[in-house]
Amino acid sequence: MINGWFVLNEDKTPRLCDFEEYYAMWRDFDNRCVVGRTDVAGVHVSTVFLGSDHNWGEGESLLFETMLFCDGPMDNAMDRYHTWAEAARGHEAAVRALRDGKTLEWF
Repeated sequence: MINGWFVLNEDKTPRLCDFEEYYAMWRDFDNRCVVGRTDVAGVHVSTVFLGSDHNWGEGESLLFETMLFCDGPMDNAMDRYHTWAEAARGHEAAVRALRDGKTLEWF
C-alpha cells in the first residue's frame, strides 16, 4: 500500500481515506482502534491501529503496533504489524511471554 491515511472497515481491514474521515475515526478510538490492552507483570501492553503507514511506503504497510509501557528496560519496546489478525496474535504473544517471565526486546 502507499503511505497515507487509513481507517478500518467493519471487518477490521484497513482502507485508504481522506484526512477528514481519518480524523473522525479518533473520536471513537477505543471502540474502533484498540486491538488489545493488558496489564501483566508490571507492564502495560497496548496494541492499536495506527491509521497511517509506519513503513513509510517502503513495502507492505505497517498499520498496527504493540507497545510496552513500564518502569524498566522494556519501556517503549514495540513491534508493528500489517493486519488486525497479526496484531492480535502479536498482542497475545507479548502477554504470554511476559506471563512466562520473558523480556521482550523489539525495536
